[in-house]
Amino acid sequence: MMLLTRRFRSLPNILLMVILAGIVVFNILNSLILNDLVTEQARLMFSVVYLLPPPLIYTYWYTYIHGKVPPKPTVISHLIPLFFLLLVSLTFALSERMVKAGLILIGEITTLYHLVYPLLMLNLLKSFYGISKKGLGEVLKFRSEKTTILKIFAFAMIFHSLVFFMQYNSPLIFPSYLHLHTFMKIQIFFMIVLQYLITWVIITMPVVIHFSDKRIGLAAFKKYEHSSLSCDEAKRIAVKLNSHMESSKPYQNPLYSVQDLSRDLEISYLDVAETLNGLLGQSFNDYINNYRIEEVKRLFREPDYNKVPILSIAFESGFNSKAAFYSSFKKFTRETPTQCRNRLHTDS
Repeated sequence: MMLLTRRFRSLPNILLMVILAGIVVFNILNSLILNDLVTEQARLMFSVVYLLPPPLIYTYWYTYIHGKVPPKPTVISHLIPLFFLLLVSLTFALSERMVKAGLILIGEITTLYHLVYPLLMLNLLKSFYGISKKGLGEVLKFRSEKTTILKIFAFAMIFHSLVFFMQYNSPLIFPSYLHLHTFMKIQIFFMIVLQYLITWVIITMPVVIHFSDKRIGLAAFKKYEHSSLSCDEAKRIAVKLNSHMESSKPYQNPLYSVQDLSRDLEISYLDVAETLNGLLGQSFNDYINNYRIEEVKRLFREPDYNKVPILSIAFESGFNSKAAFYSSFKKFTRETPTQCRNRLHTDS
């Protein structure tokens, strides 16, 4: 109900409400199928509905990041396959002999949709931050609390792709009735959990919600007073900042300052500071300490550093005090250095 109020009536929130309503519709359709209240032909037509969530969530993701709808060519490129698949399913539904084949075909495509779209969305976020060398999963460490709801959707879609894959391929091994009813129940339960999880995030992390009276978008770029720096210029500067950090690793110098960064890149101090604060939503200390923490975690994985004291690794990564290291590590990872080191060793 909170999202229905005027204060929260922004474009991303409207799309989020549509998604939450879609979950209810999804469960109703699954309940009808579970109780054998629809024919095979009707089920085939219903199955096309399962293709809608990935493009819808992608659109929500785009508006969440950029504060506006995707450009027309992007929208059209996502709608054309849906229209084509709707015609295909209709063609299969008209022939009783082809219904089961149509269900399997649409099911496999649905599985693919739920697997590919999270990668497209992560790549969209990666492009937004101007990150070129890191893996897709690494981009979510930037403004991790703000992107919590995006992570939930990405991982939920990947999990859902596994459920769809099992649902449409298990008939080769198990009886059709058993597999259909089992996976329908799993899907209904999963969707209920997802709905409650999204609601819990909205209530406990208001930062994930866009207010209607403020600029929306993940960056919500805020210009300094009397500044001429545009959002596009700030994005180009952010690309240069990230590239410099990844290639030259200046963060390993504990005395490295925002003035040094400005000098190295030949960009004015004010433009660097405005990009960090207005676009990336981070102070310079948080920005550079984020890279230092990632360097510490990288060294934790190196066998040659297994017996090196944690503080020695911290100082080698650019920290100059124990207090700053521990507070930053807890802030960015939600765990202590010792816990992280032990976990990484266990995983390896």
